[in-house]
Amino acid sequence: MKAKLIFSPAFWGVVLVFLGCTFLVNELLNIDIPIFTIIISAFFIYLGIMLIRGKSNQKKMENLNMFGNHILDFSDVLDDYSNIFGEARLDLTKAVITENKTIDINCVFGDFKIKLSDTLNYRIESSTIFGKTRIREKVTDGFGNLIYTPLQYDAAKPCLIIKSNVVFGNMEYF
Repeated sequence: MKAKLIFSPAFWGVVLVFLGCTFLVNELLNIDIPIFTIIISAFFIYLGIMLIRGKSNQKKMENLNMFGNHILDFSDVLDDYSNIFGEARLDLTKAVITENKTIDINCVFGDFKIKLSDTLNYRIESSTIFGKTRIREKVTDGFGNLIYTPLQYDAAKPCLIIKSNVVFGNMEYF
């Protein structure tokens, strides 16, 4: 599943333009359009299509939790971990980084917990929209971006760069 689409600026730009136009039509023409019903319906249709498409390719589904409780495994091959309408855990304590690697961790309407190792050289770039992200002692609640590097971070060593996205959910790094 391409969870990156949900977090792309183009997607949110289209959503905001649609909302703005709908509000204008409601206000200027006095036509009652059920805005939030349309948005929620479109979102469920999109998730359904993605779920149907994803089942045909099991390799792509091993890094996705949808509507359940699942433990996701870190792999050198995978670079995208997503949780939608569920509760997921990702254990990064056994990750061995020999060269710089970037992974995306996405959470939409769910709860995602990521376990980090004190020996892992990592950097987290977090984006939160209507949600909460807790990275050790730092918290972003509501809206915000956060870049976190632990005390033991060494720019000269290979690094795991984690791009974290939360929409209407909760993500916690511990």
